[in-house]
Amino acid sequence: MMYPQLKTGASAGPPRNAEGRASSLWRPFLLGAAVAASIAWLTPTIECFNWAVDIGFGAPSIAFIFFLFLAVLGNGLLRRFLPRHALTYRELTLFLSMVIVGPPLASMAFSQVLINNMVGPIHLASAENGWKTQFHRYLSRWMGPRDSKVIHDYYYGSADGSVPWGAWIAPLAAWFALAVAAGFVFYCAGILIRRQWVENERLSFPLLQIPLEMIRPPEPGRSLNTLFRNRLMWITALIPFICQVTKGLHSYYPSVPRLILLRYRLDALFPDAPWNGVGWWELSLYPFLVGVAYLLSAEIGFSCWFFYLMTKAQGVAGRAAGWSASQQGSLTERFPDINGQGAGAFIGLIAFTLWSARGHLKAVFRKAIHGDPAVDDGREAFSYRFAVCGIVAGSVFMLWWAYRAGASLAAALPFFAISLLWGLAGSRIRAEAGVFLWGVPESPGKLMVNAVGTQFIGDQNLTALAAMKWGSQEPTYGVLPGLSDTLKIPSATRAPARSVALFVAAGCLIYMSVGVWQTLRLYYHYGAHHAAADRWRVQSGIWSFQELSAWLSSPQRPEPAGFFYILLGAGFLSFLAWMRLHATWWPFHPVGYAISNTFTMQYTWFSFFLGWFLKMAAVRWGGLKLYRAILPVCFGLIIGDLVGNGLWAVLALFGVKGFAFNVGTW
Repeated sequence: MMYPQLKTGASAGPPRNAEGRASSLWRPFLLGAAVAASIAWLTPTIECFNWAVDIGFGAPSIAFIFFLFLAVLGNGLLRRFLPRHALTYRELTLFLSMVIVGPPLASMAFSQVLINNMVGPIHLASAENGWKTQFHRYLSRWMGPRDSKVIHDYYYGSADGSVPWGAWIAPLAAWFALAVAAGFVFYCAGILIRRQWVENERLSFPLLQIPLEMIRPPEPGRSLNTLFRNRLMWITALIPFICQVTKGLHSYYPSVPRLILLRYRLDALFPDAPWNGVGWWELSLYPFLVGVAYLLSAEIGFSCWFFYLMTKAQGVAGRAAGWSASQQGSLTERFPDINGQGAGAFIGLIAFTLWSARGHLKAVFRKAIHGDPAVDDGREAFSYRFAVCGIVAGSVFMLWWAYRAGASLAAALPFFAISLLWGLAGSRIRAEAGVFLWGVPESPGKLMVNAVGTQFIGDQNLTALAAMKWGSQEPTYGVLPGLSDTLKIPSATRAPARSVALFVAAGCLIYMSVGVWQTLRLYYHYGAHHAAADRWRVQSGIWSFQELSAWLSSPQRPEPAGFFYILLGAGFLSFLAWMRLHATWWPFHPVGYAISNTFTMQYTWFSFFLGWFLKMAAVRWGGLKLYRAILPVCFGLIIGDLVGNGLWAVLALFGVKGFAFNVGTW
C-alpha cells in the first residue's frame, strides 16, 4: 500500500526529521541548485552531440526522475547512518519543487531551439531561398547576433572553442525577459485557478503522483518509504531495464537477442485504398506509459486510445469517399482535418474549463478588486490582487516586447493570447490525463493566417511572429503545464505555497541559464554543422522561417473551410463535456478527444490501452484491493524505465551507447 497522503490544513509547526531537527531553506536550495545545474549541463551535452535519449524533454523527464531517485536513495542512507543530516519531508518537497519543472528548459523548450532560431535565418539564407531580400529587413537586429564571424563560428566551431559572449548577452537577455514574463503571467493565472482545480474539482494530477510517492516519508525507524521497500516494485522495475540491456548488447554483439517489448508498423498491413487512409499507424509499447495510464480514471484512459483510433477511421472514410485529406481547400478536400478538429477541441476544453470555474473566478475577482473578506486567498502563493496585477503587468510587457520586435498590437495580442490559452488547455490535459503533449494542434500564427490571410497581417507582422513562433510551441506544451502541476504541491504536502513558488522560479532560472551556457559552449566548440550534432535541433532554427518564406512568396487567403472543422472539434468536445456532467453512465471523456487530435497518441496509444485494460481488469476481478496491490507494479514500470534510461544516457558520455531508448526510437 502506498504511503497515505498528508491532509491539507494548518501545520502544527516546522516539520522535523526523525531526530527532531527543524527544516531549513538553504539545504534544499543548495541541493536543488546543484541538481538543476547538473541536469541543465547534461541535457544539451547528451541531446545535442551524444544523443542517446531526450533526457530533458518530456514529463516526467528522464533526468528529473533519475536524479530524484538518486536523491531519495541517498537520503535513505543518511537516515540510516547519519540521521541528523537527512532531509526532512518538507526539505525534500522544496527540493522537488526546484527541479521538477525546468528540465525541458535546458532541452527543446528553450535553450536548444531558441539559440538556433536566433541565428538560423541569417546563416541559412541563400541565393536560392532569397530570404535576405524577402524578410531580413524586417528582423530586428537586437533579436540575435548579426556579426558574420560570430554566426560562422557557431556553425563551424571557433578556433579556440570560446564563445563570443559579448555578441550574445544582449539578445539573450531580451529573450530571457520575454520568457520570464510569459512564465510569470501563466503562473499568476494558475494562482487564480488553483483552488478550482485542486480543491473544488479535485483533479488528480497523475504525473505529480509519481514524485510525491517517491518522496513520501518512511515510517519511524525506517530508512526508505513503503514504495521503495516493496519487492514487487523492484522486480517490475527490472523488466524495462533488462530490455534496455539487451538492446545495447545487441548493438555490440548481434548474436545477443534484442528483447524489444513491441514496436510494429500496422499501416504496412494496409497498402491499398481505402485502408491506407489510416496514415502512419504504429503499435508500440513503452513501460512507463503503461504505468502512467494505470493511474488515470477509467474513462480518461479509455477515451485517449479510443478517440485516437477514431481519427484513423476518419482517414479511411475520407479515402473511401475520394477526399484528399489536405490542409487546404474545400470541406471535402480538407477532411478529416485532424489539426483543425484538434484546435477546436482545445478551444472547447478552454471554454469548458472557464465555464466550470465561473463561480470561483467571480469570487477571485471580488477579492482582487474589492478586497472581499469572505474570500480567503491566504493559502495561495500570492494574493489574488497580486496575481491579477501580475497578469496585467506581464502582459503589457510582452506586448511592448513584441512591438519592439516589429509586431503590431493587433498581431501580438491574439498571438500571445492563443499561446497562453494553449498552455491552459495543456495544463488541464496534464492535470486530468497525465499526458505530456507532443505538440499543439495548430500554431497561433497559422490560426491567424487561416482566419484573415497573410496580406491582412502584413509582411512585418508575419516576420515578427515567425521569430517568436518557437515560444508558442515547445514551451507552451513542455513547460507551462509543468508550472500548473506545482500548484498542487502545497496542498498535497503542506509545504508553504510561497516557498514552493520561489523554489520553482529559482530552479527555472538555473535551468535556463546553465542550459543556454552549455548549449553555446558545445556549438562553438564542435560547430552546429559537425557530423555528430543532432540535425533536428539545428534545423529547428529555420522551420518557422521556411513557413514564412512560403507565405511571402505565395500569399495565403483566409481558409473559411478550416474553421468548419474548428467549430466541429469545439462542438463535439462541448457535447462530450455536457454528457459527462449529465449522464453518469457516459464512458467518454472530453480530454481524451482533445489529446487524440494531437501527435501525442501516435506512439503512445497502445501503452494507454494496456494501462487502461490492466486497471479495468484489476477493478473488475479484485476490486479496490487488487487495484492498490498492482500500484507498485505500475510505479516499478515508471521508475525502472526512466531511471534506466537516465543511467544509459549518462554512460553514453563515456562511449557506452545503444542502450537507452526514446519514445518512437525502440
